[in-house]
Amino acid sequence: MAKMSPEERDIAAVKDPATPENKVMEIYSRIDNFPDDMKKELAQAFKELWEPNPKKCQKKKCSQKQWKKVQRVKAILGEG
Repeated sequence: MAKMSPEERDIAAVKDPATPENKVMEIYSRIDNFPDDMKKELAQAFKELWEPNPKKCQKKKCSQKQWKKVQRVKAILGEG
């Protein structure tokens, strides 16, 4: 992990189930600062994190704030 860029470390942290939720949201707040290629990789990591939990990714089951995050991730991935 020592030779990873800060962006690569953030992506790895989002993929790690042991990463605390507040750290994941801190990383999400930096998504627009990522280079385009890594932004897609980070968005995919968020999608994989949220998909198993309907309260994190389905419009009628998550908060309006969370739904905006889901829509942003989908837009980056070209899905929405």
